[in-house]
Amino acid sequence: MDNVLTAADFKVSGCFIGWGKLDGNRDVITFAPPGVFRGFSPAASNYPFFDTPDILWRSLARMNVQNTAGYVRIRCTDPTVTPDINIAQYETPGGGDVDLGAMVNAVAWVRRNFLSLPAPYGPVTPTEPPCNAGLTADGYCKDPEEDKKFVYEQTFGHHPVGTCKIGKKGEKMAVVDSKFRVFGVSGLRVVDASVFPVAPGGFPVLPTFLVGQKGSEAILADA
Repeated sequence: MDNVLTAADFKVSGCFIGWGKLDGNRDVITFAPPGVFRGFSPAASNYPFFDTPDILWRSLARMNVQNTAGYVRIRCTDPTVTPDINIAQYETPGGGDVDLGAMVNAVAWVRRNFLSLPAPYGPVTPTEPPCNAGLTADGYCKDPEEDKKFVYEQTFGHHPVGTCKIGKKGEKMAVVDSKFRVFGVSGLRVVDASVFPVAPGGFPVLPTFLVGQKGSEAILADA
C-alpha cells in the first residue's frame, strides 16, 4: 500500500470521449481522481477524500462548452468586495441543451464501462447519479429527467472566462479591440482570460499564456 494516492497527489488517468461533438473533435474528458471529487474549496488538496477505498469514481469535464450566459457584476464601488459571479451553467438557449446532453451521454458511457468490467474487479454497480427508475442496457436512466436533474445540479466550474471579450467597436458585449485596448477608455488594456470571445476549452492555461504573449507584443509595439 506504499503507492496509495493521497489527496495532495492528483496524478490521474484519463481519456477523451466524443459526446456532443460540434466539429468532429472529442470534447468530453473523463478521468479518475483518487476518490470522489465533488468540487473546489479553499485548500481542497490538503483534505483527505472521505469515501471508502472500494469506491470507483470518474469525473467528467466538458471541453468546448456552448454556454455564454454567465456574468460578473460589480456589487458596489469598493474594489475589495467580491463581485457577483454567476457562470449560469446550461442557461444559454440552445447551447445549454447541447452541453447538458453531452454530459448525460458521458454519464451513460461511464455506467456501461463500470457494468462491463470483468471479474474479479467488476462488474461495478453505479450509484451516482442515482436512478430510481432503473437503467437501460446502454447505461441511461429509464427516466431521463433524473439524469438531467442530477447533472444540472451537480455540475461545477472553475475556469470562467470571456467577460471582457475581444470584438469590433460597437459589437454587442465587446470590451477590447484586437490590441486589448478598452473601448472608450484611454490608456487601459485588458490582457487575461477575460478577453476570449468563447471559452477556449476546459483547460484555458495555455491559451491564456498565448494571450499574454500577444498582449505584450501589442504593448511594446505601441511604446
